[in-house]
Amino acid sequence: MFCAKNGNVSYTTRVLGTATERLDKCIFGVLISTVILFLLVGPLVFFSDVGGFVAPNPVLSADIKVALVITKTLNSTLAPVTFR
Repeated sequence: MFCAKNGNVSYTTRVLGTATERLDKCIFGVLISTVILFLLVGPLVFFSDVGGFVAPNPVLSADIKVALVITKTLNSTLAPVTFR
């Protein structure tokens, strides 16, 4: 408790019920609200088309074909097995 009381001098010198200074209101109200809003909205604007940072995608369509070609058996030294 002693360290907390000495570390927060403004708490001990301020009388309870007194008006908060205008600078404190601006710092804690406007500045912190702006930072939180910037952190929430900033990535949305940065990665959307609204921000202007994203270029249009020139690819209109694409096709892909995959083929699996096996040219070798697992064990070529054995004779083929036939079932009757």
